[in-house]
Amino acid sequence: MPTYADVLFGKIALANRLLTPAQLREAGALQERARGRTLCDVLLAKGALSREQAAGVQRAQALTQFVRAEKLFARVVLDRKLATLPILRECFARQEQSQYRTRIGQMLLERGLLSAAQHEEVVEEQLHRLAEDTARIEEAGLLAELPDVDRQIDELVRVRADDLEGSTLRRAVGPRGLLEAAPPTSRLPAGPPL
Repeated sequence: MPTYADVLFGKIALANRLLTPAQLREAGALQERARGRTLCDVLLAKGALSREQAAGVQRAQALTQFVRAEKLFARVVLDRKLATLPILRECFARQEQSQYRTRIGQMLLERGLLSAAQHEEVVEEQLHRLAEDTARIEEAGLLAELPDVDRQIDELVRVRADDLEGSTLRRAVGPRGLLEAAPPTSRLPAGPPL
């Protein structure tokens, strides 16, 4: 069974037309036989992706995971009625304006809408939901349709590094945008922690 990172890597590569579904299926089959190797490793070994393309996909993975975590945090806050939808929308707008320098939870703490204890409880629930969601994605596999993940990827492939100037996410995205060629490196950057 592919890991969440492999599923996300494959979906981003497909969304950006770096791979065809047939290439992804073939790489998935090779990966199953080569236990312990990531999808990225298999695609690089096959020559299906260049190192620069793989690095771009990995940067997009990091950004996707950040956005996913922030949305789940906001969902927990909303479900617990700790903040209203208009307040959360305002926080997301402010986060975008600040070029993703501030987390939603931090903004709610600063505004006095969450106590430190509530913040911790929300983070615990967020982590629980992330784990459940990750298991669902892994179980579905590489080519499954996952509307939530696919929608996030569709939104993120339009994000450019210029939109993140000066932000902490800029390091994850790189100077040329999510999937434009990155400068050659001697080795791939490590994938984001899951």
